[in-house]
Amino acid sequence: MLWLLGGVIAFWVGRRAAGHSVDFIVYYRAARSLLAGRTDLYSSTFAWGPPMIYVYPPLFLLLVFPLGWLSFANAFGVWFALEALAVGAVVWCGQRQWRALARPGYAWTLAALAAPYVVMTLKYGNAHLLVVALTIVGVLAWARGRLWTSSAALALGGAIKLFPLLLIPVFLVRREWRLAARVGILSCVIWVLPALYFGPRRTVVLYRQWHGTVIAHVPAFAARRALNQSLGGAMARWFTRVDYKRWRHLGYPQVTLVQLPGGVVRWLEALAALGIAGCSLWMCARLRGVEDSPPAAGFGGREVSVAMAASIFVAAQLVLGPYTPVLYFSCWLLVGLALPVVTAWRKVLLWPFGVVSTVNVILFALPGTNAQRAIQASGAFTLIGMAIWVLVMAAGRRRVREGAAACAVAQAASHDRATARW
Repeated sequence: MLWLLGGVIAFWVGRRAAGHSVDFIVYYRAARSLLAGRTDLYSSTFAWGPPMIYVYPPLFLLLVFPLGWLSFANAFGVWFALEALAVGAVVWCGQRQWRALARPGYAWTLAALAAPYVVMTLKYGNAHLLVVALTIVGVLAWARGRLWTSSAALALGGAIKLFPLLLIPVFLVRREWRLAARVGILSCVIWVLPALYFGPRRTVVLYRQWHGTVIAHVPAFAARRALNQSLGGAMARWFTRVDYKRWRHLGYPQVTLVQLPGGVVRWLEALAALGIAGCSLWMCARLRGVEDSPPAAGFGGREVSVAMAASIFVAAQLVLGPYTPVLYFSCWLLVGLALPVVTAWRKVLLWPFGVVSTVNVILFALPGTNAQRAIQASGAFTLIGMAIWVLVMAAGRRRVREGAAACAVAQAASHDRATARW
């Protein structure tokens, strides 16, 4: 009954907030065009019109097209309620791993870390929140050994946006062969499903158009935004002089620390991306080797690996996102749910996590448009994401050390018992 009441309230709030939607109106108009018989999904007039064109794979439109039968206010109310209930469900499932005495601190960290982005994404109606929810389901199911549930959630999320599939290298490095194979097979099946509606030949044409319109023109999408919140965009603002004349009326400040050649900055971005990916995968491989060792403070290596996978998902978006708007940081919800398994294992890490989360919510609470624009231009949100990744990496490194020490103690004890028997 409480879930039903929450859904009704969310529907009412969504209807009231329908006028603030920026992204959902694209899905709604695309659904209306599909119901009218059009199949040119990636033409400039299929949805709202440039630059707000339909950019998702064909499957996503088949999932949302029933909303085109409703009025816009009712359709957004249903969409808002579905996303709000999805967030509530994954938070409800994730908080079960929290220790009862520490739940207030964990709840504050989660709310301060992810709530501003989640609220903003709900208001705009962006589909990225649905992808984040599916990724959380996949990671939690993997932690509990439910491989089919995990693979189905990750494959479905990857069919809407490609980011969940970035976890496949984590499973390969950890030798989770069955899970990686199931994600790959289910992804192929899901990507073929639009052929049941459009037909095989038309589906192939649509995928080619999607690649030519979206994937091949990522720089064009990035150029449409005043601020690129990815790591590469922040480094460009730090080390080159960005021309804000196109957005003169927004008043973004110049934040150049030192002016370097563009080629050097691109090399630095590539090295940072390789460093993040390499360190993350290396740590995941090392954690696998100590998961069978006696756990520290009641937490084993698998739980720390879950937090590591969550931080890799966020870091991958910060590095690879075509322009990574602030809405994409709603994926910190996944890291927030995974943090207790790290902070309970090492209480000393709770303080830096709490400080980073508090700074994050303070940035949103600061009054004044000029202050907010200065914060965004400085790349503060990107720095917070990198700080969270570094803290999770530190937790993984400590777990590897303790696991190795526990293995050494266990081996010594086994040797002593064998010697005593002899």
